[in-house]
Amino acid sequence: MGVIERAERLQERIEARIKRIGSGDYGRVLKLARRPSGDEFSKMLAVTALGVVILGFAGFGIFYLMTVVVFP
Repeated sequence: MGVIERAERLQERIEARIKRIGSGDYGRVLKLARRPSGDEFSKMLAVTALGVVILGFAGFGIFYLMTVVVFP
């Protein structure tokens, strides 16, 4: 079996998998999905950034407690 035959078989397998994505649970989700508006995206970005900041402060607080208070 040559390189060309193996490449063709690989391409056929990849194309078959891609065709199956459109059917089933993933297909339904992809059909319902849509691009968020600018307002929705900015709100989502703000909430995500706030969560990252809160987690960062919590991690710093735990680090501070462990290094300064618990194990001086």
